[in-house]
Amino acid sequence: MDNLTLFLLLGILPAILIGGISLAMVHTLTKKQIRREEIQLKRELGELARKDLIPIRLQAYERMALFMHRMSAAELIRRTQSPKMTANTLKQALITTMRAEFEHNITQQIYLSRAAWETIYAYQESLRQIIEKCSADLDPKAPGFELGKRILEFYIENDQNVITTEQVITRLQVEVKHMFDV
Repeated sequence: MDNLTLFLLLGILPAILIGGISLAMVHTLTKKQIRREEIQLKRELGELARKDLIPIRLQAYERMALFMHRMSAAELIRRTQSPKMTANTLKQALITTMRAEFEHNITQQIYLSRAAWETIYAYQESLRQIIEKCSADLDPKAPGFELGKRILEFYIENDQNVITTEQVITRLQVEVKHMFDV
């Protein structure tokens, strides 16, 4: 090896080594900076999402509280029943009204907890079964008010054994309260 080649190798090799180390350090530092910025951005987006999501969730809980009021047996019967209805006509009208109200509010489940939604669904199913049960041994041509009366009496006699609108609304209130307990 001649002197010139040796001189070039000894001069260039440290420069290449220092350049490689510098490049690796810049790459590592850049990666760390990008990661820090990503974390900060996620944090900021999370805070923004919470700010925007809380009003939407509150509206969902409000809507479901209104839904539960409208689905209480007494309120549902009061709104649905008319003097000339038969028991069978009232039964069908109650179930149709319940289904329509439920379908109108079904998207609210996105903003409610799973437990709250399951409680609402269980109440609705329970009420449907009570309507079916109370109408089962009633003459279909009997006056509709007889079915309404039986449903309300069922709730009075079995208030400890059925899900009530008050229980569901209380659950919704507790969950709203927990949204603000941070």
